[in-house]
This record gives sequence, structure tokens and C-alpha cells, in this order.
Amino acid sequence: MTSSDSRVWKRDKPRRSTLPGDGAHHGRRGRRDSTNRTRAGHRLCAGNNTLKLRLQYEADFDVDLLDLSQPMVERAVARVTEINQGQCRGIVSDFRVADLGEARYDVILAAAVLHHLRDDGDWETAFAKIYRLLAPGGSVWITDLVAHEVDAVHQLMWQRYGDFLIELGGEDYRDLVFAYIDREDSPRPVTYQLDLLRKVGFSKVELLHKNSCFAAWGAVKAS
Repeated sequence: MTSSDSRVWKRDKPRRSTLPGDGAHHGRRGRRDSTNRTRAGHRLCAGNNTLKLRLQYEADFDVDLLDLSQPMVERAVARVTEINQGQCRGIVSDFRVADLGEARYDVILAAAVLHHLRDDGDWETAFAKIYRLLAPGGSVWITDLVAHEVDAVHQLMWQRYGDFLIELGGEDYRDLVFAYIDREDSPRPVTYQLDLLRKVGFSKVELLHKNSCFAAWGAVKAS
């Protein structure tokens, strides 16, 4: 999909008073809109963790929801606007070619999307774009499928994941999932991605959680 294929629409609601959010480069109490109400900044979500984020912050924010699937974006926009009073934009596009500006976002969330990137050049280009999209003091938070640098560890973790899939749906289901991953995905180790985040310019990186083949981590851009 090229940038000319991107489709964007917006849904607006009147903003209401909220509890303070983080606001990233706008200060710990968040920025204020034209009605002097505290708001929690501007987010980009690739994948859909937006509902959980809104409930966690207890504050409204502007958000762009991006995915290749128009039905998924439409559902996400409908669900988010039910509980979030900020501006919500749905964008149907490949993140790599979407025209999103620069230094625009306070927080970027990437939920189970980056493992679709292919070679090292693709990974570095995508991470460098994430860095450019963030405002000073902004951050990116990633949850995803991961591989492992040490072959023996990778085999052990993959076996554990396979056992889980068998419990969930049987051996045929495990084989189906593994075949799809082999065909469509190129997960990288968490260590690889943390190093790459530093390489493209992030001043701080953080591993939040890891269990078997899945992990959560992030990085912060210097103010």
C-alpha cells in the first residue's frame, strides 16, 4: 500500500473535564485545551491498546488509530469515541508509508504489529520514523511477539509456545499458527530492538515484561 492509498476520517466530541494525564513534553499535568481543561496529549496507536490506555489515564486525549484493515480501524474508532472525548482519527495505511508528520505525538503504542517488518533495513527505517514522529520527551511502548538471540533459548521458548497452542486448540492449530508465522512474520529479539531504539536516537529504553515469546518494552525521547 502506498501513501496515496491512505484513508483518513475523524470523529469529534465536545471535550470534558478530566483528571491529569502525563502530557509528555507539555508537563506532568498534561496540556490544556482552549477551554482550560486538562488533557493527556496526543497518541498514535498502531494496533489497539487505546481503550486500556484511556481507562488507565482517566483523562481524554487526541488519538490517531492506524491499521491496514479498514474494518478494524472503523471498529476501533467507534469503541474509542464511546469513552474518549478527544479527537479520534482513523487511518487506513501501512505505517511505513503513512504521512504522519514529525514531532507530533506524545505517546506511540505499537501492539503486535512490528513483527511484520522484514529485513534489518526495514526495522531501522521504521524505528527511525517512530523517533521522528515523537515530540521531545515523548515515548513509544511496544508489545509483540519476539525471537531470541541464543538458539537454545529460542528453541525452548518456541517449544513452550507450541505447548500452549496445543492446549488451546490442538496440534493442528499449533501447526497452523507456526506456518503463518513462518510465512508472514519476522520477529526480532527484544535485545535487538532495545539496541536499535538507542541507535536511532532514544535516550532511555526499558524492558517492562517478558514471558516466553511475548514481551513489552519501550523508549523515551530526550526532552
